[in-house]
Amino acid sequence: MCSLMEKDALIEKVAETLALVARHQSADEKPNEDRKAMRALRHHLYRSEPDDLDFSEIVHQCDTVQAKYKVAV
Repeated sequence: MCSLMEKDALIEKVAETLALVARHQSADEKPNEDRKAMRALRHHLYRSEPDDLDFSEIVHQCDTVQAKYKVAV
């Protein structure tokens, strides 16, 4: 369950995650499983009411995917 503002933050988080995954793939590659999952999650966010969303679970999903692609500097 989340608020409208939290839903907006989740949409941004998923977009950030999708961009990170996309940067690690060439344009002619088929989308990998992480990219497909983030696209499905984005679609779910757009069609769901804020009350139907678990804010912390979605943030955890995004953080898990981001951790795979972030490079330590």
